Amino acid sequence: MNYNILRKPLFTFTAGIFFGISLISFYAFMNKSAVPQTGQIVKVDITSAAKLTKNYKAAAKPMDEVLNGFTVNTYQLEAMNRLLKENPAAAGFRIYLGLTPEGAKKSIVVGIDSNGTDATSGTKYKTSVRNSGPCPTVCDSSSPF
Repeated sequence: MNYNILRKPLFTFTAGIFFGISLISFYAFMNKSAVPQTGQIVKVDITSAAKLTKNYKAAAKPMDEVLNGFTVNTYQLEAMNRLLKENPAAAGFRIYLGLTPEGAKKSIVVGIDSNGTDATSGTKYKTSVRNSGPCPTVCDSSSPF
């Protein structure tokens, strides 16, 4: 029997399987790196959340510029996704800015109802504010917006 006829299709099939597995593995690892670490998204009680936002307001400087937009980071987005999973009837979300007594900036993510009222009795999350905030100052200066 002539085995040379089978070598090329077998090599092509094996190479295709190897390439497919490599591509799937690469894609799987790329997506996992985009998911925020769970230690950066923490449930917070209403008393702690209120203290953080009061600390921020006491230390905040007034803005003299027009608010162009707001950058939401992946931690805040994940907190919103968790809130929506817990309460599919949520009409939206609000992000409050907070400040720990040590001076670390945090955000408080809370769901809102259809009247725009904070869902203070539901779950609230404290997250990192890295790469998030109002524009200005967290802006893309090369953007046409």
